[in-house]
Amino acid sequence: MVRMQASNGKRHILFAGNPGSGKSTLLNCLMSSRSSRSLGKNEKFKSGPSIATGLTFKLGKKTVNGVTYMDTPGLDDIDKRKQAAEAITEALKQDGSYQVVFVVTLESGRVKPADVTTIQLILKSAEQITHYGIIFNKLSK
Repeated sequence: MVRMQASNGKRHILFAGNPGSGKSTLLNCLMSSRSSRSLGKNEKFKSGPSIATGLTFKLGKKTVNGVTYMDTPGLDDIDKRKQAAEAITEALKQDGSYQVVFVVTLESGRVKPADVTTIQLILKSAEQITHYGIIFNKLSK
């Protein structure tokens, strides 16, 4: 995971991936696990099934216990690709340290080409990302 340090000590966790990969759901679980109380609906990212497009269309930010969690739109959604790229760029301009996590899903046991393309596009446009994590989500037994 990338750590871009700034003197203000703020922490950011950014999840990036394609629509439907589970970014928002995973962030909600992570935030809930790090909160001492049950989070309300407005304190969570909108998540769930969506037909033909992603639910996240702009950079979302939620703070729990001093850590800012960021949910980005998916780049694979052709209609929202420009908005997604702008959201990711905006997210990486925040002061503080970062953990960048890509969320991908598998198809027939392999990473989908669209997920590889998304990771490559982000890494090419944000050269300051030198370390990152990858979550393989929605795996079958």
